[in-house]
Amino acid sequence: MQMEAMDQVPQARPRAFEPSGEECTVPDGRSSDMSGFFHSVVSGDTPRSGLAALLAGILLTAATAICYRLNVGFASTAFVYFVIVILHSLVGGFFASALISLMASACLDYFFLPPVFSFRVNAPVDALGLATFVLTSFTVNSLSYRLKNEARTVARQRDNVSRLYEVAQQLLMLEPSQISNDQALKVFVDTFRLEGICVYGGASEKFFTAGKCDARMERDTRETYLSGQDKDDELTGLCYRCLRSTQGVTGAIGFQGLRDAALIASPLTALAALTMERASASRSANHAAALAATEAFRATVLDALAHEFKTPLSTILTAAGGMREFGPLAQTQLEFAEIVETEAARLGTLTTRLLRTARLESDQLVSKPQMIDLEELVLSVAKRYSKLSPDRRFTTVTYGEVSQVRADPELLRLALSQLLDNATKYSTQQTAIDIELERRAELVSISVWNSGRAIPDGERELIFERFYRGAELESAVAGSGLGLHVARRIAMAHHGDIVYEAVPGTKPAVVFRIQIPAGEGGP
Repeated sequence: MQMEAMDQVPQARPRAFEPSGEECTVPDGRSSDMSGFFHSVVSGDTPRSGLAALLAGILLTAATAICYRLNVGFASTAFVYFVIVILHSLVGGFFASALISLMASACLDYFFLPPVFSFRVNAPVDALGLATFVLTSFTVNSLSYRLKNEARTVARQRDNVSRLYEVAQQLLMLEPSQISNDQALKVFVDTFRLEGICVYGGASEKFFTAGKCDARMERDTRETYLSGQDKDDELTGLCYRCLRSTQGVTGAIGFQGLRDAALIASPLTALAALTMERASASRSANHAAALAATEAFRATVLDALAHEFKTPLSTILTAAGGMREFGPLAQTQLEFAEIVETEAARLGTLTTRLLRTARLESDQLVSKPQMIDLEELVLSVAKRYSKLSPDRRFTTVTYGEVSQVRADPELLRLALSQLLDNATKYSTQQTAIDIELERRAELVSISVWNSGRAIPDGERELIFERFYRGAELESAVAGSGLGLHVARRIAMAHHGDIVYEAVPGTKPAVVFRIQIPAGEGGP
């Protein structure tokens, strides 16, 4: 997905919400109580604060008239004024409270301090009293504002926790296999009233968005993942967080219009990462279960077919043998009977190999290691293939003592047959296929050489994968792409492996080598 650079970024003020859900303006980047306090002085008072100031002014006027008519002294009148200022400070803003305080001070000075009906103060004690009155009202108003601000903060935090619980509840109610990224992001947007949200998956390199997300937001989310560092953009009101799991940083998420980002962004990010990991784990589990069911079904079908083939093949072999035993046969008839027996035996061998391969692929193989003469086993397999492929010359060479090797003879015979099949298919006619047996210390190897074409470097590991066939030979030679995969599985079942080697020179060759422990071949 291409992302275009933006020359101009519109400046936006961070947004906050009252517990009721109504939007209110907060100062840019200011979180301390004193900063918010001075911001309230600059921005002015709300209508509610104006109404409170009006009521306080009326009370102050009434108290002045009553105290003056009753000749109440300075101290008592100051106490009444002080109570009015405190009551107003609990509901009004600082600007209005300051006006009420100045109003009360002026009334005290004008009506109750000599000389009366003037703003002159003769005694220094009276001036000190007025200053103390104003300072006290200022302090009370500051404390009142701080308490109200803390109350709003607690209410917002309680509201955020409630919304987090609501999001978690909605996500947990969804079936893991049914959770989609778009669906999960919509829950975040609707619950927290976000303007937009963007998620970038590191492994898939895909973007998932909900709400209003532009190319700038997608680009910054991706950059957050690449850098592995969280960041906030105060100018645009955006915040970005890395998605982390046990494997490290797996992606990134960006929020637009998230209130109290410093407090709520991290829990939201953790919840998003947990949801995505839960959905991914569920999909992986379902995929693995589907593969297991498919493998079990395939193995069952192959097993049934193999057994169904064996019954008629046994009947054919018995009938061919009976033709030899009963009644004289002409030479041509004997040749036909021999062909029937040979081909029926070949089909029986192929059926057995098919059955073993099916069990091996479905992980139901049970190895039965025993002490065998490896040279004798290899010679019997080579002799059989020399009859099946008379246009090839099979030779065997032995280095060292290989008469006492612990392995499963049937499995090892199947692995060697797969390698010889591969060598026969991909070598030219009238060329030699050499089989070398070698023992070095506790390791034995069976190497199959042929004059086939070298495998490209990029495919040398892929050729051992199931159903994989070389790009150049896929259409030239028939095959299923299972031979090398099965042979390697057998080698690994013997705690060994198969290696490939290309031998350059005037007569280039291709070598596949089975290597297994000599005395610990069985699992």
